[in-house]
Amino acid sequence: GEWNNTARNIVPGNPDISWTNKQEMTIGFESVLADNKLYLEASLFNNKLSGLPMLLTNVYPGFVEQTPQNWGEFTDKGAEWGLKYNINLGKVRITIGHNAVFSTPERVKDNVIDYAEPWRKRTGIATNAIFGLVDLGFYQVSDFNADGTLKEGLPLPVFGDVQPGDIRYEDFNEDGFIDEKDEQHIGNSSARFQYGININLKVGAFELFLLGTGQTGSDNLYTSQYYWVFGDRKYSGVVRNSWTPATAATADYPRLTTLTNPNNFRSSTFWMKKNNFFTLHTAQLTYNLPFNSAAKAAMKGMQVYLRGANILTVSGNRERRELNTASSPQMRYYSVGVTAAF
Repeated sequence: GEWNNTARNIVPGNPDISWTNKQEMTIGFESVLADNKLYLEASLFNNKLSGLPMLLTNVYPGFVEQTPQNWGEFTDKGAEWGLKYNINLGKVRITIGHNAVFSTPERVKDNVIDYAEPWRKRTGIATNAIFGLVDLGFYQVSDFNADGTLKEGLPLPVFGDVQPGDIRYEDFNEDGFIDEKDEQHIGNSSARFQYGININLKVGAFELFLLGTGQTGSDNLYTSQYYWVFGDRKYSGVVRNSWTPATAATADYPRLTTLTNPNNFRSSTFWMKKNNFFTLHTAQLTYNLPFNSAAKAAMKGMQVYLRGANILTVSGNRERRELNTASSPQMRYYSVGVTAAF
């Protein structure tokens, strides 16, 4: 007994669409120095992807019929290098290796809204840029009048009524309101600088191998239900030092509420942490068993080793990095083995 009218927008094809263009430019060098003890390589690169097919849903109004177009353009510029140095001191042999890359990806053209405010523009900046508000701590009881309204001179947030213990944000454009127009580039979701280090030490029949990697220049937004706790969600350990009048001076979490509180739970520097780290991925100690001439005729060699993986992480944000929620925990692995060659 009911009638339903449905309109469906059929996206038409574009017979003029073409392939994506990829341009790669690299200049570099390789060199062997110090009687083959030192190996160096380095290069500069400038890569560009242009003409990526996409629907321009944010470029043109919704009533304009959309067809896929060759529009998107992204670049990636940077440098990478590596070195290896060999040291021989009698029965002691040491090999040290290092490699690194520094890159800056940029969104030149994309299907993004072209905001009027220059600090909100998505084009011309990193493709992995994080946008959000800048937090200034918590509202305190002294920020409010007796009737619960904010005192004169404080910018008015538009995300809902606030109370002491809610997050206070910077009025970046100084218009007297805290809204989306105050969002700015606050971080990057991917690292700008990544590096690796490996060391191989041989002393007689013993051999030690170490491999570590690290990165700097990236950030994480912690916005999962483990960190954004409100309503009937389960409380996690992060709320133990939430704001109350008694903990106002030391609190590191907003006031608890049974409501959604859109002022607190939004992209901002309050929920962002640096994602810089160094991890010792692998460490292996090997003992090469000695053989007499008769044994060598039947077997080329045998080794006994002790190996560890994901052993150590050094980071100012280590506890959060090593915490998995709603999934299996992170593991450290240790093993003992024997290898033989015939």
